Amino acid sequence: MYLAQDLKHDRRVAIKVLDPEYGRAVGTQRFVREIRIAARLTHPNIVPLYDSGEIAGQLFYVMPYVEGENLRGRLKRETMLPVAQVLEWAAEIADGLAFAHAQGIVHRDIKPENLLIQSGHVLIADFGIARAIDLAAGENITSEQLVLGTPMYMSPEQAGGGKLDGRTDVYSLGCVVYEMLTGEPPFGGRTPQAITAKKLSGRYPGVRVIRPTIPQAVDHALARALAVIPADRFASAEEFSRSLRVAAKPKSGRLLLWLAGVGLIGAAIAVVATHSAPTQVHSAVRPRVVVGIFENRSGDPSYDPLGFMAADWVTEGLQRTGTVDVVPTLTALTAARFLREEAGTEDPVRALARETGASLVVTGAIYRDQDSLLVQAQLANAKAGRLVGAVEPIWTDEKQPAQALQQLRARLMGLLALSLDDRVIQAERPPTYAAYQAFSEGMDAYVREDYGPALAAFEGARAADTTFVLPLLYASFCYMNSRNYAVADSVLRIVASQRDRLSKYDRYWLDYQKAELAGNASEALAAIRHAAELAPTSKATYNFAAVAFEAREPFPAESALRRLSPDVGPMRGWFPYWDLLSSALHVQGKHRLELEAAREARRRFPDRITAYLPEARALAAKHESTELEHLWSAAAGKINANSTEIGTLAYEVGSELFAHEDSSDSQPWFTRAYKAFATGDEITDTHEGRWGRARAAARLGRLREAFDLGEALAAADSTRLDYVGFVGVLASQLGNQMRAEELLHKLAADRRSFTLGEPRFQAGRIAAALGDLERATELLASAQREGYAYEMDFHRDEILARLRGLPILRQLDAHDK
Repeated sequence: MYLAQDLKHDRRVAIKVLDPEYGRAVGTQRFVREIRIAARLTHPNIVPLYDSGEIAGQLFYVMPYVEGENLRGRLKRETMLPVAQVLEWAAEIADGLAFAHAQGIVHRDIKPENLLIQSGHVLIADFGIARAIDLAAGENITSEQLVLGTPMYMSPEQAGGGKLDGRTDVYSLGCVVYEMLTGEPPFGGRTPQAITAKKLSGRYPGVRVIRPTIPQAVDHALARALAVIPADRFASAEEFSRSLRVAAKPKSGRLLLWLAGVGLIGAAIAVVATHSAPTQVHSAVRPRVVVGIFENRSGDPSYDPLGFMAADWVTEGLQRTGTVDVVPTLTALTAARFLREEAGTEDPVRALARETGASLVVTGAIYRDQDSLLVQAQLANAKAGRLVGAVEPIWTDEKQPAQALQQLRARLMGLLALSLDDRVIQAERPPTYAAYQAFSEGMDAYVREDYGPALAAFEGARAADTTFVLPLLYASFCYMNSRNYAVADSVLRIVASQRDRLSKYDRYWLDYQKAELAGNASEALAAIRHAAELAPTSKATYNFAAVAFEAREPFPAESALRRLSPDVGPMRGWFPYWDLLSSALHVQGKHRLELEAAREARRRFPDRITAYLPEARALAAKHESTELEHLWSAAAGKINANSTEIGTLAYEVGSELFAHEDSSDSQPWFTRAYKAFATGDEITDTHEGRWGRARAAARLGRLREAFDLGEALAAADSTRLDYVGFVGVLASQLGNQMRAEELLHKLAADRRSFTLGEPRFQAGRIAAALGDLERATELLASAQREGYAYEMDFHRDEILARLRGLPILRQLDAHDK
């Protein structure tokens, strides 16, 4: 390792020279190519790579010189570090590893020497040769030639030359965390073989034996990270990071003392004899619970809402505890819909667990016996394939079915508490049955994205029970999705005044919606992040990704989407997941991964023409003209393809080619778009069709035609500010400065609520078209402050392209972040 001065950029850098043995095994071309890939790792906890090359047969790579010391130096001075500091640094390292693993890069040599401390944070160094080593290992080069790692920290499978994935880094990080806490690595020995033998035994002194003040949750997290078999470890560095952050939080009081205080011991003990002995679970990873919709076995369909009501009331109670990860009712309802459609032979408990990512599953059923109803429920550990316990059956009058819910929730939460050794909260009076009936109908419609009937049902639920706040929250979602922002804001104000009646999860959704309406992207992002942390497999995680993308943070958006499975849960069969994932990859320049995601989307949605758009963007960015022609032919040949969809596809290709500096190649695609939009059929003779024709005409230089179309559109719909901005830009291009200035001033002065910066954005485009770059910069900066969201069109906008090189465009465009 050499300290050097980068003369071109006037900065100090570190140059690392590869061991000649590795250099011979890897080869110069592969090394340089793979260093280039590794150089894309841009993360706050990873030391970036600047350059690489070969001089006199020696391979080297260049990285920034990091002021400070490495972790080894700190351990030599302090031996044992404060627990809070250890957990914070460990979580940061895990975050960096999770990012690298998502790119297919395993570090293979996590140790104190490769962890640099700068300004109180830890950075991972030396990602330089990991991927090159991996590839070389697959080309008839023996593992002995390429053993990368340090015996005290490498995993058993790495020491044995086995196939590696991110879990080997999890093991190494576990060793480092252990050493930070105790002053010594968990496994020692005089030779590498002796160290490996100890690791394979799986025996080492627990951290609490050496340092009793360490929380038990930390001990459990380390035990899992240091498991001999990779399958027994955390599945990812991200999961390890989550467990460390949970372990860092102070624990609440013990359960049974609380139960005694509120008189719920009886409820907790009211379980049938089949309940197994309580298991004290101290894992740092909290269990995830899903409450299935209770089956109606009464023979009377009028009791169907009771099954939803029971599930939602128990779910809401568990969410209030904050002690377990609870699958939201909406996610459980969506899963139930998919499972009903499949109606396979799989055990329903296992199927629900698989669909929602839960390990514990609450199921139940409703029976009728003359004039009484019987509600029965049980808790199963789907992962272990065993029944945890069942609550004592609850009888209630058929005319007052809601009376059973309070007992049901108290007993189920007591059963969960005894099983998990966690706290619960006191049960409250449930809403009226009539209110829940309406709420159930609303949720069914909401899942179908049928917002009109959903809204009517939610408002009916609120009218039936004015203490029931949750339907109003969902009503606000309906108004938001229908772009009726003023009414959504009014409804949210009512909900906010009664926020204490919402669960913690729903309060985060309330805060998210309020921040979205206010155009406060940072607050919206924080709120929906908290909701996603409480329910990682729910739609909250998707919404976090969407907000992150709109806030010009494509990598967090990509990472969040990667945590969701497109095969189960709310993302199953949902095209927007793939569209957002490919968009996030696109703006990061990850066009190979983008193309893979786009093609998977088209495979899953073969009859949806919009599924061709992500692939078209990726191919255009990669300049794959032949494949673009094949894609165009396939889309145009679809029986269900209409002119507007085909025109949109062609316009998308043209815009991307323009953005990637293929302006001459873009024109034929704009011509195709124009012809498709100009067919004059009933599909294109709509606002959407005329808008497409106007934009294509403008790109082809048909400015007068585009202007006339834009004027007509703006006159027909005054709410579409993009029409107004479009007309203003064209007025400038046609030399009508007076008209352009008139529209610019009109937009700049527009202070209506809930426009989220769009008037200033459109005014900024007109100013740019007029050549007034200073005024354009001011207006666009104002738009961003007011919450104007990032759009894919930013980097391919021919007007904004005039601002390239200016700071404002870098702020607006996620490409430059």
